[in-house]
Amino acid sequence: MMVAAIYLSYKFFREMVKRTTGVPAEAPLLAALFAVGVLGNALRRLAAPAFRPFRPRRLTAPHVLAAVAVPSATLQRATGLPARDATIVAGAVATGAALPTMRILVALARLVPATLRELARFAIGRPIGRT
Repeated sequence: MMVAAIYLSYKFFREMVKRTTGVPAEAPLLAALFAVGVLGNALRRLAAPAFRPFRPRRLTAPHVLAAVAVPSATLQRATGLPARDATIVAGAVATGAALPTMRILVALARLVPATLRELARFAIGRPIGRT
């Protein structure tokens, strides 16, 4: 079922690219992606003003203080810790929560080269590198 959904999404993407850019549906995937990139680059100047309010802003001292004070106050309230120990405990809790996530990210990073190689093989139609 999922393979059928992916196939239909791919076909829909190819048809959409064909209608918007004129690239034939039988053209290689790289040609379609290149055409989408060229079209996106051309439309960038028109779309940029609409997204200006969503651009990230520089951090200020009040932002940083709030980022430290909120978890610290939460821990003080929940555990009854004195204010001088709350920052250390928050760091320990954050480290303990981040370690499993880091292990998952390392495992995913190991998959990236094989995934890119297979995507390139799919786009070009022949294996890359090893023969």
